[in-house]
Amino acid sequence: MRIAAFDEKREFFAAIGADNRLALWNTLAGQLKKEFVEESQLADTYTCMAWAPAANKDVKENAIKGLRQSILAIGTASGGIIVWDLIQGKVVHYLEGHRAQVNHIIFSKNGEFLYSCSDDQFVIQWSLSTQAPVHKFKKDTQPLSRLALNHDETVLAVAGTVIKLIDLASKRIMKKLGGHSKSVTALHFSAEGEMLFSAANDRYVLVWDTAADSAVSTQLYSFISNTSTSDLDIVSVGNQTYHILGYTSSGPEVHVWECKYDVDPNAKRKPLAAACTIKQGAVHAAFSQDEYITLVKEAAGKFTFSTLKYKEKEDILKEVHEVAPKKVREKIEKEKQVKLVLPSDGKVAKSSFGKTEKSKTIQEELDAIQLKLQQETETTPDVIVADSLQNILQQALQKNDVNMINQILTVTKIHVIISTIMKLPNSCISELLLILVQKLEQGNNPHLLVWLRAIFQHHASFLISNGKLASQLEGLYVALSARISSYKKLCKLHGKLDVLLSQSKKFTNSIENGPTYEESSGDEDDDEEEDEEEETNGGVSEEEDSDHEESGVADEGEEMEDF
Repeated sequence: MRIAAFDEKREFFAAIGADNRLALWNTLAGQLKKEFVEESQLADTYTCMAWAPAANKDVKENAIKGLRQSILAIGTASGGIIVWDLIQGKVVHYLEGHRAQVNHIIFSKNGEFLYSCSDDQFVIQWSLSTQAPVHKFKKDTQPLSRLALNHDETVLAVAGTVIKLIDLASKRIMKKLGGHSKSVTALHFSAEGEMLFSAANDRYVLVWDTAADSAVSTQLYSFISNTSTSDLDIVSVGNQTYHILGYTSSGPEVHVWECKYDVDPNAKRKPLAAACTIKQGAVHAAFSQDEYITLVKEAAGKFTFSTLKYKEKEDILKEVHEVAPKKVREKIEKEKQVKLVLPSDGKVAKSSFGKTEKSKTIQEELDAIQLKLQQETETTPDVIVADSLQNILQQALQKNDVNMINQILTVTKIHVIISTIMKLPNSCISELLLILVQKLEQGNNPHLLVWLRAIFQHHASFLISNGKLASQLEGLYVALSARISSYKKLCKLHGKLDVLLSQSKKFTNSIENGPTYEESSGDEDDDEEEDEEEETNGGVSEEEDSDHEESGVADEGEEMEDF
């Protein structure tokens, strides 16, 4: 993945090359302005980058023309942070405090403080004036991948797989947001701090309500893309409405979603596709000024910058959201024509979404999935079915719907089970595991072993970190130990049974064939004895042969008389 970042106005683009050279590009002119090389550039691996806010002072005359953000911080794999002054063209600070790879860096609004997270599970708040840590705290047992500050810098969002909102004054965890099944790759607060946007390697982009007083996570939206999202960019379009841009580094598409804050958090939530998709790959993408998107492409080590207009002034992108309020849905249903962008030439084309279908119940969706699973073949796995099943299973676990859970666990398609378990959040894994163990202890349910195996394979790290499960899984451990200890004995017994079956089969055949089998075998034995005598005596005469034949006939005659 390319380590790169735009400045605030999207006029400059900084990127790290394969040889750890820091290149600064002017996006408007498409020109390389300057390259920066650290003295020990090849001694470490760079992992992340962040621009400091623009300084509230005039730019020096000898500075790079138009550049107002001069401070750039770069994280390394060894745990250090390199701080560049691009105007001076030199490293001004080197911060050491982490013991493992630095994964993300953010600055405070005034640029005086820097926050960093690492694989060592620590978050450090740095003071650039003193070049020393102000606070260092640990709030997770897993590597941390992303950070985000709210609008008034009172709350810090920290993410590994689970997102935690931390009160910076008391350093206490205010809320936990568990919805991703893999490491978070992007984390951003809205302009007013009422919403939090997150993306992860599980292909989902989630929108959270951070203004709610409840300590339980409140998920407002769930968006889905074809690939994992590398990063997000957020822009406010007014009336508490936001557009979300998501891209995958060197991926084939760039997606744009839309969401509003005034949705019903208790409404049914279903993963929504992008309202607009740009069929162009990019190593980096971001919203720019005047309702445009800037795409960055790379070829032969050089970057090219293109700008696309993704919406008209009077026509913002709209999608029929199931979680939207009733008034919003009715308004959207009346608008049959929606304007979308054709990414090839930037022109606007009309597309009809049609009428909104009536929302199905969970039972209806599950019945549809079961019907589709019966019709599909093993060679054509259906990813959509697995995604739908994951959402229904998650809702059933949250509502403790026993009948629904039992019906879902009747699914036996291996690829569907694996895909469902991979996308299931950790918050549901413990409950599902205990249900499976209980069912296995109650009776003979061998098909549940596929579900159990998928959980152990794809959520092993979470299960290891959960100390409470050890006592709850004691019955499963005893049962598995008993089966493993008796396995060798069963294998030996199986071999002995095979021998007995083969012998009994021969005995049965001999009884069924009767005398015929004995006479034919006797003649063969006589022939074999005669052959052996011929070999030892070097052959016999014709007279001996005739005598033998006559004696044989006489013997047969005597046997007939006796009979």
